[in-house]
Amino acid sequence: MHRRLEKRRASFPFLMSAAALVLGLCLAVTPAFAAVFVTNAPGAVDENATGSFTTEVVRSGGPAICTFELTVNASFASVDTLTPPAGWSATVVGNVITWTATGPCIADGDTLLVNWTADAPGSGGDYANNWDAGGGTATGSFDTHVNEPNFGNSSKSVVDRSGGDVEPGDSLRYTVHVVNSGDMTATGVIANDTLSTDFSAAVVISGGSIIDPGPPIVIGTGPAPLAAGDTTTIVFDAFVAALTPDSTTVLNRAWHISGQTARAPTNTTNSLVINPTDLTTSTKTSNDVNGGVLAPGDTLRYTIAVNNTGGADAGNVTVRDTLDPDVAAVANLGPAVIESAGPPIAIRWDAGTIAWNDADTLVFDAVLAFPLDNGTTILNEALVTSDDTTPFTTAQTSDAVTSAPSFSGSSSKSVVDRSGGDVEQGDSLRYTVHIVNDGNMDATGVVVRDTLSTDIASAVIVSGGSIISAGPPIIIGTGPIALAAGDTATIVFDAFVADPLADGTGISNQASVVSDQTTRQTTNTTNTTVVAPILTTSTKTSNDVNGGVLAPADTLRYTIAVNNTGAGTARNVTVRDTLDTNVAAVANLGPAVIEDAGPPIAIRWDVGTIAGNDADTLVFDAVLAFPIDDGTDVLNEALVTSDEAAPFTTAQTSDAVTSAVDFSTIAKTWADDDGGLIQP
Repeated sequence: MHRRLEKRRASFPFLMSAAALVLGLCLAVTPAFAAVFVTNAPGAVDENATGSFTTEVVRSGGPAICTFELTVNASFASVDTLTPPAGWSATVVGNVITWTATGPCIADGDTLLVNWTADAPGSGGDYANNWDAGGGTATGSFDTHVNEPNFGNSSKSVVDRSGGDVEPGDSLRYTVHVVNSGDMTATGVIANDTLSTDFSAAVVISGGSIIDPGPPIVIGTGPAPLAAGDTTTIVFDAFVAALTPDSTTVLNRAWHISGQTARAPTNTTNSLVINPTDLTTSTKTSNDVNGGVLAPGDTLRYTIAVNNTGGADAGNVTVRDTLDPDVAAVANLGPAVIESAGPPIAIRWDAGTIAWNDADTLVFDAVLAFPLDNGTTILNEALVTSDDTTPFTTAQTSDAVTSAPSFSGSSSKSVVDRSGGDVEQGDSLRYTVHIVNDGNMDATGVVVRDTLSTDIASAVIVSGGSIISAGPPIIIGTGPIALAAGDTATIVFDAFVADPLADGTGISNQASVVSDQTTRQTTNTTNTTVVAPILTTSTKTSNDVNGGVLAPADTLRYTIAVNNTGAGTARNVTVRDTLDTNVAAVANLGPAVIEDAGPPIAIRWDVGTIAGNDADTLVFDAVLAFPIDDGTDVLNEALVTSDEAAPFTTAQTSDAVTSAVDFSTIAKTWADDDGGLIQP
């Protein structure tokens, strides 16, 4: 605090003596060369403080001084007077104090000491106070100085303890000087420094403490007094965050406040962070190893290129790649490892240090799941991290899968005759339909239909499916159902061949399948040819064994030829022959038997089985009756039956009998009934 005595020169209504000028006295000169000297002590007071002052008035010559008026500067408040000296009174009006002599005035060479008080303003500086001695005899002024703290010279500085450019992880040493360059002690001085969020930690070296660990970190000190001319210093180290981006400017300044001053900042420090490590051009690409369109089960080859395009090494570079959930397996990982077996599968590649302006590459294979829906998009990206950079995610790869169900490759239909051998009328044909989804996508809404030939009389489901329509035609089917890729839907049913059915009838059949994803597709066609016996070329012929014209009692030799000109076997072949009523007897029947002794005589020949394109023959004799009228036609035909063929009657044989009355051989004979001689 400064204390000083102020003297001010009085104003002169007349010229000041040369001697007064030489002495530099504060005086007022009267016409009689009177002079008044005024001094005030103390010359200074702290801002906002109440000052107690003593003003000294000295008269040197001139008329007596009976009044003294002091006008205190308007910036002061609560102006008042203390007890006036003996023989004087005092009055206060606002900032004007008037002392008036109630006894002797100030004689030549006398001194008047008056005391007064006033509250100083809140701002420092010199404030002029005016006085008037003797009612205009002499006037003048003196300054009262108001003391105040001043922190205008406070400062903050920074230096990188590592030297060179400021980089992530560096320790910056900050020094904060809070300087009271004013002329008054400051009370309640508080200094604090809120650090940039680009700092990860701080350590106080001296002065102050960590007020708040943050973020943001706050370092400070106080409240405490700080005398005029004194300095409070805080020294601390602040650590630049490891992942601070390149070209980040770290701004920082301290603030101070006191009981006498408002909050104000120091200068701002600027630290430009140089983080030249740059991995943001790293890439990930994909390629279908199998070529063509990407299909389920294909192998995608991924290439991850970690590019450090910056000017400093990148340490502890790690690449993490969480694959698409539709990746079933990985292979050829090289230095990478499987971090999670998934799904989804995640791999990690510890690439280590990648020098500035250098790169490293990882190539590995990803095997897609099977099956996959058409249009499935395989998405992937890699996350690249290091000690020196912020995490960077590569651009995403996107690979679209092309897939579809398919039923045309392995689906099939087969048939087998459960009776074995040739397919014949009435046989049971076992059909097996396999609908195979040999595509690479699951199928939905799968519908199978099998419309049978109209030559199938009935059908029975063995397994799978159902009879959709009893027909005709009969329709077998199933669905709609879901059929996963690689799976098979099977329908087994028995179909019964119609009876009768012509030999050589072809029964063709195929199944069809349609789904939500596919158009109608068909299985192979089964072709079955029905074989049946044909007995319609069977014949019966006759021949007169006796030769010549046919006469009564002659023997007719009949030949019955049962001809199976069809491909099918004729079973239980039976020939029945009811002979003409003019046949009296039969002979040489061979395997035939007399079924009726007649008349008419009927025979039966149980031929048995006649294979396709084969024949069998029966020859037997028929003895005609005697006599028979001339011209009688002996008619005959055979009826051929079998299990498979319709009954067939051979063409009729017709043999005309030639006969006549003949007496040319008439004779008469006698004999004696009594024997011996003929006697009367």
